[in-house]
Amino acid sequence: MIRGKICVPYDVGLKMMILEERDKSRFSMHSLSMTKMYQNLKESLWWSSMKCDVTQFVATCVTDQKAKVKYHTLGRILQSLEIP
Repeated sequence: MIRGKICVPYDVGLKMMILEERDKSRFSMHSLSMTKMYQNLKESLWWSSMKCDVTQFVATCVTDQKAKVKYHTLGRILQSLEIP
């Protein structure tokens, strides 16, 4: 532990497993941004180059990319239905 945070050793597989589990969690709601995921992780964990690893993970996560606003269609003006 370092300053009350769990220190994750230099193991790429372990770091990826942590990021995947955090992303799959029911409570994560697919962060939509690297900043939100990084802020959540840094409250309890620490490893060197954590910010860079989180950035790369979010950039390659298909679910996070689909959830971004630029992939959503714009709404249209509602049309009233004809009265029969």
